[in-house]
Amino acid sequence: MKAYKGFNHDMTCRGFQYEEGKTYEMEGDVECCEKGFHACEYPLDCFSYYAPSQSVYREVEQDGELSRDGDDTKVASSKITVGAKLDIAGLVKASFEYIKERADKTKSNHSKAKREINSATGDGSANSATGYGSANSATGDRSANSATGDRSANSATGDRSANSATGDGSANSATGNGSANSATGNRSANSATGYGSANSATGNGSANSATGNRSANSATGNGSANSATGYGSANSATGYGSANSATGNWSANSATGDGSANSATGDGSANSATGYGSANSATGYGSANSATGDRSANSATGYGSANISTGMECKNEGMGQANISVGWGVDNKCKGCIGSYLVLSEWGEWDGEKNPLLGAQMIFIDGEKYKADTFYMLKDGKFVEVAE
Repeated sequence: MKAYKGFNHDMTCRGFQYEEGKTYEMEGDVECCEKGFHACEYPLDCFSYYAPSQSVYREVEQDGELSRDGDDTKVASSKITVGAKLDIAGLVKASFEYIKERADKTKSNHSKAKREINSATGDGSANSATGYGSANSATGDRSANSATGDRSANSATGDRSANSATGDGSANSATGNGSANSATGNRSANSATGYGSANSATGNGSANSATGNRSANSATGNGSANSATGYGSANSATGYGSANSATGNWSANSATGDGSANSATGDGSANSATGYGSANSATGYGSANSATGDRSANSATGYGSANISTGMECKNEGMGQANISVGWGVDNKCKGCIGSYLVLSEWGEWDGEKNPLLGAQMIFIDGEKYKADTFYMLKDGKFVEVAE
């Protein structure tokens, strides 16, 4: 039986280490939530157990003795095989296929004509509109919408509903818990307000908004934008100039495109920017920023937050109490408020293979020996003030 399983980032689950491609078996009785290898038939049910900001997901095969508890699609088995890794976009696609396969075919609508409208209100219903400018509306639980025409629109308000719009300028709206949206057209838009919802937008200039706890957004097009306001939500933007915003506690942002930006305002949130000239901002307690692209910037204002930059000519600003900023790249500079720490490294000239590390030091911003709100670099083994 095909299912989906969440893991910690190190591929552990409840202390057990898993590996891709391996099969695991156990002896004895199997009881869901008590004993056995657990996974979910519906992909987005994984979010209830492993939040997107702290987890990875895999397709698995369950076999042997099976046990269910009825609350959701969680299944325990005596045998499990770990398959390929799935990103948020992959989970969304799998969720749509799961719902579509199980939709009640007697309550389905299909339209190929231009500007047609489909409406299915029964539980487990399905809509399919392939015409230019078509619209779908499904209000029943576990309903499914598919619109492939340009500027089409989907709306699913039932729990575990799914939307898929592949035309340019399409729009999806899913308000039920565990809903899924997928928009592949340029300038498409997704909105998911239910707990554990997921959005995937692959077109340039697309936008995702997830307001439910443990929701997830994935935007791969240039200039796309993600917004996650729920607890434990996650954003991923891989296109040039994309933007992520996570306001819920323990949320996470990842921007890999050049010139992208991350903003995390919730406690314990995390930002990662790997593109050239990207920017991170973390204002929540204990948040963290990581910038690996050259000339990127980090700003952490929450108590106990951290900045780290490894690219060339990056800058870190640690403006919260008990913050630490680490500049671990060539010509990095850092500044902090009173009560924060700065760590800076010094590197030699390019030798044909690398810039050799010459040394590193840490200082405490006390307002006397080392000034607050002042950028420092490490030169000739000493901290020196530098301009903005």
